[in-house]
Amino acid sequence: MPSPHTGIGILSSLIVDLEAHPYLPHLSAASPIYKMMECAARHSDGLDERIRTKIVAGGESDRQEVAEWIASQGGINQFLVQTSQAVDIGAFPVFGAEST
Repeated sequence: MPSPHTGIGILSSLIVDLEAHPYLPHLSAASPIYKMMECAARHSDGLDERIRTKIVAGGESDRQEVAEWIASQGGINQFLVQTSQAVDIGAFPVFGAEST
């Protein structure tokens, strides 16, 4: 009797679940990005006042709001505070294996 699900079907289900739940933005107090934002909060006139206030306050929930704001700017900015994840299939060499 064949199995109701193949290995590739089970794997694809796991991949869909993984990609449906991306990592959340995060900004630690020791992050170089946060240090740059602290500098911008002190010296830039162009920074959103709400974000400036959160940076100066510097609490964990304040940093989380700043991280979410940075991520919401999209593009490369998002990945300054958030790790990307994606699954791909490719033909990569296996180290130590002989090719035929």
